[in-house]
Amino acid sequence: MTRIGLRPVVAAFLLGLAVPALGQAPEQVHSQTPVQPNAAAEALARHLSLGTGTASEHAAQLLVVLARFYGERQMAPLWLDQNGPSERARALAAVLRDADQEGLDPGDYDVSIITGLLAAATPDARAELELRLSLSLLEITSDLASGRLQPQQVNPELFVYPREVDPAEVIRAAAGASDIAAFVASFEPKQPEYLRLKAALADYRGLAAAGGWPSIDDGPTLKPGMAGPRVAQLRARLEVPAAPGADPAHFDPALADAVKQFQTLQGLEPDGVIGKNTLAALNVPVEERVRQI
Repeated sequence: MTRIGLRPVVAAFLLGLAVPALGQAPEQVHSQTPVQPNAAAEALARHLSLGTGTASEHAAQLLVVLARFYGERQMAPLWLDQNGPSERARALAAVLRDADQEGLDPGDYDVSIITGLLAAATPDARAELELRLSLSLLEITSDLASGRLQPQQVNPELFVYPREVDPAEVIRAAAGASDIAAFVASFEPKQPEYLRLKAALADYRGLAAAGGWPSIDDGPTLKPGMAGPRVAQLRARLEVPAAPGADPAHFDPALADAVKQFQTLQGLEPDGVIGKNTLAALNVPVEERVRQI
């Protein structure tokens, strides 16, 4: 999420929503919503009117939603208390930092900026933190529920309609959520395929941290029954131990079965033979598999 620059008409609309709330009497707001000191409320209203930096119609729409929400609350924050960022703020920041566990990029949710603002002490900086946390919450819940790409962008003939979430409902529900991490997690897909991908992502990242998997040297096609150093490399790549007392450099039936299983997973013909395409798939670095997931 980069800095949102709004057209003047949008900014004026936001100010019209946000600023009048500053003059409302306390009884006009929900009894549990505290009235904020003018400096903090005015700082938040200002940030709502200015946004956080690059032009984006989607971001402008989210700012309108947030301006209405905060205006109804007299600019009462969700993520700040009398001492600064609340535990809820830190919990949400942690969720955003861990977005990569869901295959998302933490950088899309202003994580580095939010981390720096958690130590902020001025009303202006805290207002910016408040707004960025709310915007990032709306962005990540939408991305978890609907994805970051429209299916038709991947394949024009793919008629899949992602789950849509209403940002106004999300921010109101977040205000009443006791566990913000569990609240965000509730938007994650529940399909088994997603859960398997998430587990594979964690496994591949663990492999990458440990140095990745071994590669197999170029050479002639490898077939069952053959023997040599490249067969030993293949066995190490697929983590198929040789039978006790057997030659690890021999292409035995167990290794052939492992090759067929790998080929099936990669959408290749499961013939148990290491030809050009299978060799290329075996030698894709684990970091590339992480990126693909």
